[in-house]
Amino acid sequence: MKALLDTNIIIHRENTKATNYSIGQLFHWLDKMHYEKVLHPYTVKELRKLHNAQMQELYDAKLAAYTLLHTVAPQTDEFKRIIAGSEKTENDVIDNQLLCEVYSGRVDILITEDRKMRNKAELLGIANKVFSINSFITKMTDENPALIEYKALSVKKTYFGEVNVFDRFFDSFRNSYVDFDKWFNGKSNEEAYICYNDKKDILGFLYLKTEYEDENYSDITPVFSPKKRLKVGTFKVESSGFRLGERFIKIIFDNALQRNVDEIYVTLFNDRQELFALKSLLERWGFFEYGQKLTPKGTETVLVKRLNEYDWSKSVKWNYPNIRYDHKKLFLPIFAQYHTRLFPDSKLHNEVELIGNEPQKYALQKVYVSFSFARNMLPGDLILIYRPGTTQGSKGWESVVTTLCIVDDSKCDFSSEEEYLTYCENRTVFSKDELHSFWVKKNGKLLVIKLILVKEFEKKVPLNFLWKSGIVEYYSGPRPFDEISDENFKKIIDESGTKLFKDTPDIQAEIMLSIKPKYVEEIMAGRKKYEYRKRLAGESVKKIYIYETSPISKVVGEVDVEGVLTIPKDQLWEKTKYRSGISFEEYNEYFSCSDIGNAYILGKVTKYETPKSLESFGVSQPPQSFVYVNQS
Repeated sequence: MKALLDTNIIIHRENTKATNYSIGQLFHWLDKMHYEKVLHPYTVKELRKLHNAQMQELYDAKLAAYTLLHTVAPQTDEFKRIIAGSEKTENDVIDNQLLCEVYSGRVDILITEDRKMRNKAELLGIANKVFSINSFITKMTDENPALIEYKALSVKKTYFGEVNVFDRFFDSFRNSYVDFDKWFNGKSNEEAYICYNDKKDILGFLYLKTEYEDENYSDITPVFSPKKRLKVGTFKVESSGFRLGERFIKIIFDNALQRNVDEIYVTLFNDRQELFALKSLLERWGFFEYGQKLTPKGTETVLVKRLNEYDWSKSVKWNYPNIRYDHKKLFLPIFAQYHTRLFPDSKLHNEVELIGNEPQKYALQKVYVSFSFARNMLPGDLILIYRPGTTQGSKGWESVVTTLCIVDDSKCDFSSEEEYLTYCENRTVFSKDELHSFWVKKNGKLLVIKLILVKEFEKKVPLNFLWKSGIVEYYSGPRPFDEISDENFKKIIDESGTKLFKDTPDIQAEIMLSIKPKYVEEIMAGRKKYEYRKRLAGESVKKIYIYETSPISKVVGEVDVEGVLTIPKDQLWEKTKYRSGISFEEYNEYFSCSDIGNAYILGKVTKYETPKSLESFGVSQPPQSFVYVNQS
């Protein structure tokens, strides 16, 4: 197997001052898995520009440890068509040629820290062969757990004074901040979060500071308005394959909840390669570029995460830990042997010892594989994790509700086993062999749910409480995806003593749907009173704007929503068939992969005298599923 290494990897690897743990791990896994480390002639040419004559001989000696490609892969017409318009600089030309080596099959994988190259790889259909340092290490640890050399990680809250400031982990800070050691020692009596492996290597460090309404933000443009904020003062995580970045993101959000802040912010320099991955991680979890901070050392980008606000136009992950309480609430029982592995205890005030070599333990996002016929969950739905007891006669006390999660996504209509395995993303408690056996056993009829951990309960809620409160029938336990009323959900949360982010006001959303002309005609004529959907925007939709597809391709009217039905699809048809506006064959084909059907109940219809453009609603392209408009 040939691994082509981008210039930025080699520069960092061969830098005499480099002490990056992640680089070491990358080359460790390349050697362990017997990858041939390959350089492109364009890379060698770039590298030689960076060194004077005195250093060149030494550098050439170092490069001799790599395999050099002696020729350049020709670019096919198809390749040129896909990347057309992307060659704006000399670097773009080089980047495209490296991608062409992968595209043509002359090398097996490419490793680069350049995000633009990884984006181009998506367009070329080779995203599964182009890795960042972190994604490659993660893939290796996921696929080869037996080869992991350390089996224990710990995340603990400790004092600065107990941490070795001279550890190589801090060299990148020291190289950027002349007075780093002085600053660090001045914090000796303050607390931070630190992560070690069993070799006592530092893999992660996080310092958080609470700032109040009177804080001076004159060096930030635009200037912050007065608010209580959590500042992420020092944050670094090495690539280890254990998704520690997500672990630390959870710590940040939990602290924000504990300290009752309105916003979280972090400032990052744009010229440090190692910060690109950190910025990308923060942006995935809802941080956005707010402005700039001017410092004597240069300009920093200010990233902000707003709390207790929900943006309908963004994903569940982007909004996290903000949640909507007007979504469905469901039980999900998970047997003890899997529960412990998937949801280890992570209380912030305790040291967390996570024993084992299973990266999903450390991940914020989890994947659950289900044989259930239930298909009634949607992104944003809240899931209460229930752990059945194992001791005979103690079911009432030993069986407990332990954790609150939120549905990020779910899928059941896999076209192949490969698609199913890729969707699982190595975030399950199951091995590849186990996942394969499930696929064979169920002929591919599996439900896979991506869950995001919201909060592990401060106090576990026993089955006895569910019985006494009338939430669950006596002598039985919750079944997979049993729905919970708002009232009973509140009872469980109150009993757990768990603090969550504040509820957001009930937003009466307005959405736009793409509807075929023949169905639009039925709606306008009043014959179609139900609009069927595999996925709902939410139960608070009050109005649907109708985008009529080709040949009209305009917004032709609007219809009030009187309610929503979510019931087994057979029952849904019986209830709605006389005002469905479609045939049974069309209905059955549409819900072929689902056991649950959804329908908006349509009320008053308004047809526009003159059809309107998408742009007049602030929409740039026809909705694939739905899009929110005119948000109140």
